[in-house]
Amino acid sequence: MNTILKTLFTFLAGAIIGSITALLTAPRSGKDTRKKIVTDINTQKEKLEEAATKKLEEAKEILNKSIETSQEASKKQIDKVAESLKVSDN
Repeated sequence: MNTILKTLFTFLAGAIIGSITALLTAPRSGKDTRKKIVTDINTQKEKLEEAATKKLEEAKEILNKSIETSQEASKKQIDKVAESLKVSDN
């Protein structure tokens, strides 16, 4: 989970630094700059949402596999106990 957070933080930091650099190096009128800021923020927001969604899907897949594995192991244990109870009854 730390890797996911580090990746998202790095992505976000890079996006912020890139946006600030672009604003400082490209002279525009105040109105144009504000439009650019809004556009950049929306673009970065969409990218961050996509990255977060992708990581969430990966986490869901890992969790589902873990649950399936646990269920299979539990079923095997239950079957062993049931079998031993059948042997004991006879």
